[in-house]
Amino acid sequence: MHRIILLIAACAVSLSCQGDAEKLPPPLPRDGTAPPYSQVLTRLSAQTNAAKEEHFLNHWDALVDVSLSLEQSASYVLKSPDLPAIHKAQIEKTAAELNTDILKLRAAARQKDQTESLEMIRRIHNQVRELQDLK
Repeated sequence: MHRIILLIAACAVSLSCQGDAEKLPPPLPRDGTAPPYSQVLTRLSAQTNAAKEEHFLNHWDALVDVSLSLEQSASYVLKSPDLPAIHKAQIEKTAAELNTDILKLRAAARQKDQTESLEMIRRIHNQVRELQDLK
């Protein structure tokens, strides 16, 4: 009876744990079709949250990896088939700023610059929110 209880407890603990791979959405195919605009923004939002977490845990190599994922996802913003045409100029401007800040985040993470990386994460978060408002 004790073995069964221990087995159930061990299973419950292992199921409640979430690994790093489960936090981020899977990478997008490089030559695939672009996902819908809302899906790209959802990916960017999840990756920005992962960047915040890695920053606060001082996982600098992981933060560099997240910045690579952010850059890949951001490259799909303007490729989305359902990009709102009415806001295209503003989306293009914000997407360009987003790409610049992602590169700055990667550089700050490589230098382990806490202040600069936090500022870039904040800016990226605000830019993703701005893109979400332009749906």
